[in-house]
Amino acid sequence: MGKPANGARGENDGAVIDATTFKGLMVEVEIGFVLRSSIRRSMKSVADLKTYIAHAVPAIELPDLNYANPQALNGRDLVATNISARAYIVGKPFVLGDLAEVNAI
Repeated sequence: MGKPANGARGENDGAVIDATTFKGLMVEVEIGFVLRSSIRRSMKSVADLKTYIAHAVPAIELPDLNYANPQALNGRDLVATNISARAYIVGKPFVLGDLAEVNAI
């Protein structure tokens, strides 16, 4: 694929997530970024991108990998199914400027 894939994420407003409704529940721990505004131009640098970030959040994504033959999947298949996005849990926001480097988390 050559570049990161993304897609719309499901929403959870604090309701209980019923794991029994998933056919192929996976758990992914991630760092989420909340933007100040939409990005409508190419970024010239990481510093340029950081100006758009309001804050970061710890996040747990709960994709539902409901595929008949998951071993045959490729990147295009996953993008076509919106990366199997189903639900997510978001933690307390923190300001990115509090971290010297995102990889230090």
